[in-house]
Amino acid sequence: MWSDTLLLAERALVLRVLAWGGACAILGTTLLIFLAQQPRATRLLAHFATQTAVWGMFEVTGAVMWWRALAPRDIGGAERLDDRLWFLAGLELGIVLAALAVIVIAWRRGKQLSILGAGTAIVVQGLALFLLNLHTLARIASLRIA
Repeated sequence: MWSDTLLLAERALVLRVLAWGGACAILGTTLLIFLAQQPRATRLLAHFATQTAVWGMFEVTGAVMWWRALAPRDIGGAERLDDRLWFLAGLELGIVLAALAVIVIAWRRGKQLSILGAGTAIVVQGLALFLLNLHTLARIASLRIA
């Protein structure tokens, strides 16, 4: 595996996270603005939109910081990137499972719409980031084989 090829794979991941986060921040904020003008807006949508916007802004911030630190990696750096992506994938999967547990509890306790909306948004965010990292891990693995 060459460091320039690895850098391209890492850069592609950061750009995907930046695009995803930016889209979420914009869509979540837009939905919040729309809901603020509706007299009968649901708590489910409001909390979904809030979580989507906040996670999007967090993802954009993280992607910008990661972008600024991008550089070619040696073997040790490549291993650290691999470890980091596996850690993040595990963390994101844990977030998804925790959010699903919260959704089930909220449903059983009287269908608390605000918690259902927020939990659903967290599941969507966690799954998206998990899949982005998994895609990059697969790409790195294919680079090792080639």
